[in-house]
Amino acid sequence: TPYGEDAGLMEDESQKSNENLLLHKMEYQSVVDNSRGVSRIWADLDFVDEVDRALAGLNIGVTSYISQNYAEGMFIIPEIERDNVAIMINLGYYYTDICVFVGDAQVYQGTLMVGGLHLVRDLSMVLEIDLEYAEQLKRQFVFGIEYDPEAIDYIRMADGRLWGFEHGLVDEVIVSRLDEIISLMRQAMEDVAEITYDSSKAYFVGSG
Repeated sequence: TPYGEDAGLMEDESQKSNENLLLHKMEYQSVVDNSRGVSRIWADLDFVDEVDRALAGLNIGVTSYISQNYAEGMFIIPEIERDNVAIMINLGYYYTDICVFVGDAQVYQGTLMVGGLHLVRDLSMVLEIDLEYAEQLKRQFVFGIEYDPEAIDYIRMADGRLWGFEHGLVDEVIVSRLDEIISLMRQAMEDVAEITYDSSKAYFVGSG
């Protein structure tokens, strides 16, 4: 994935150890069907080396690495829900991660190469504005509220002046891209259907 991480159930450590750093190794047993397994989360060594060099330049030493998705899932998803097998959809700025948890183990991670930046680029292209102004429109957009058909969405420019855009056009651009993102998420959920259950809950997180 873009994080340099890979989570899987059946990976052979001997095949991974030369090119990857083992971040987490977790045994698990599902309370749903009593299945057992071992989950491993790896980080690409080239990725780790690059981060080490960047931090060394700031006189910062690294003692260990922790998977962001694993840490978020353990913190956000209640233990009882992870025991029942839970899904975490992490919508970021550049991409979206789909993760599956069984107890204290993350057993799957997949990545969709779409995120909040795609909304911003769409707004920037259609409205012919800079990305920073498109980001303002994205952040202030609110779902589920009925607006006056002639409503105007305003952004504040660098010189302090306000610049208005038809809300209907902003809504059309954002919702169109979100429809695509949600469709991709649905497909991703189908991909993990074999390792989840009807009772599994999905948690939607992220700040994309």
